[in-house]
Amino acid sequence: MSLVIPAYNEAARLPGTLHRVLGYLKRQPYRWELIVVDDGSTDDTAGICETHEPVRLIRNKVNMGKGYSVARGMLAARGERVIFTDADLAAPVEEIKKILVALDCADVAIGRRQTRVDQGITRETLGKLFAYLTRMITGLPFTDTQCGLKGFTLDAARAVFPRLTCRRFAFDVEALMLAQKLGLKVAEIPVAWRHVPGSKVSPVNDGWQMLKDTWRIRRELGELRAGDAVRPAGIGGAVMHEVGGDRL
Repeated sequence: MSLVIPAYNEAARLPGTLHRVLGYLKRQPYRWELIVVDDGSTDDTAGICETHEPVRLIRNKVNMGKGYSVARGMLAARGERVIFTDADLAAPVEEIKKILVALDCADVAIGRRQTRVDQGITRETLGKLFAYLTRMITGLPFTDTQCGLKGFTLDAARAVFPRLTCRRFAFDVEALMLAQKLGLKVAEIPVAWRHVPGSKVSPVNDGWQMLKDTWRIRRELGELRAGDAVRPAGIGGAVMHEVGGDRL
């Protein structure tokens, strides 16, 4: 299993995150790797990763966006199951076992956030509005496209992420639309979740950009049917070239 964590200026909470994640993974019976993608951080995010063996560190020279960073990590992964989660561990690392179980009978497994701690009425309301509009715009049947815990079989990751074009926060929507258009089976499962202060997502500014990106994705992919050929390379194609496209 490969676990990918995108990180941008996470020096303050990354030591605790890595301690908890590595502690959990070292107790598991399967082989694993932990990949942190440093998205052009200006703090000591990279330095912290370098002091925590056996973390694989991938560094973007400049800030490229969460979508780009997740794609880069997913395409560098070597595990038969590839999972990504957020650096704040809003979904506890123990929840990855649910993703792994779901991947035994699905190509893609996505978390649906449960047991939420109050995150403020503005963020809560805008989150629900974005989820509703996303379903209306894209036709995706999923309740929660933006949960930060998702898993792919290696074959599914290699099918979806080379085609990703969205660099920022709406990449989840594009990944799920691509999975649907490629005829992959997607399972949505409830996972524990808690609000963690310090999110990099602005509910208003980023929310508006995410909606614009979602409209663009819908226009580009909306006419395709499940199983249709999808463009061969977006930003993930460039990422795959960087990390070694012949291997992936």
